[in-house]
Amino acid sequence: MLVHTKIAKIANHHAGILMAIQALCFWPVWRWYVIAAAVCTLCYALIASLAPPIICAAFAMAAMACSWVSVTGSRPKWPVILALFALSLPVVASLQFYAGYPLRMLTAAGASLLLKPFGLDVERLGTTMLWQGRAVLVDAPCSGVRMLWAGAFLACVLASQRTWVGWRSLAAAMVLMIPVVLVANSVRAAALFVLEIRAEPVPQFLHASVGVATFALAGAAMLGIDAALRNGGRKGSSLDSNHGISGRTEDSRSPRKRRWSAAWRK
Repeated sequence: MLVHTKIAKIANHHAGILMAIQALCFWPVWRWYVIAAAVCTLCYALIASLAPPIICAAFAMAAMACSWVSVTGSRPKWPVILALFALSLPVVASLQFYAGYPLRMLTAAGASLLLKPFGLDVERLGTTMLWQGRAVLVDAPCSGVRMLWAGAFLACVLASQRTWVGWRSLAAAMVLMIPVVLVANSVRAAALFVLEIRAEPVPQFLHASVGVATFALAGAAMLGIDAALRNGGRKGSSLDSNHGISGRTEDSRSPRKRRWSAAWRK
């Protein structure tokens, strides 16, 4: 907190100096950097002492993401890079506070439905699963918030392996990841429920093993989704090229677009 306060004071009194240093460091790619990263840095400098720390950190991460895109020349992947920097924010605790209880209820409901075909008529009461006088509580660690964060991270890592990542393909991967993780978390809760209602005590390592196994299944499903998205992107590109949509050469573009493309390759 003390370091953050000192940085905020420097940012408030020397915002111009910070902007000048950044412009000097990123001069080879200043066109795009000034538009994006410098704007985020200026916003951070203006709100550093006023906004909550998480908001300031979001602007700082956005500036760092734009800087990374500029330095590494990874403009075709800038949505996934921005998403990875956003995932580095300390949001898990806040998500657990606001979304933890609804996710626990959803997990308990899903686990109860999964157990019914196996002859276990489980009733749900809030976040508690009841069966023949026994009660198993779906507590905070089983809400699935951390699994959702890990699933989002895995989706971004898989998307980063492509040569080009757009907002729509990344958003599709994120949207499809959510039900996969929720189902996997319900399967984990159902398996843990079966272990907990046993008369004998269950070794503690089985809890972690069940979690690892269910997330491995979720990861395998996400690999299949990523492969499907890749194949869909290739088919779309081939259709565009067959109809002459993307068959335009470099020289057919306007001089302004050619200058921007050359600046990006630098």
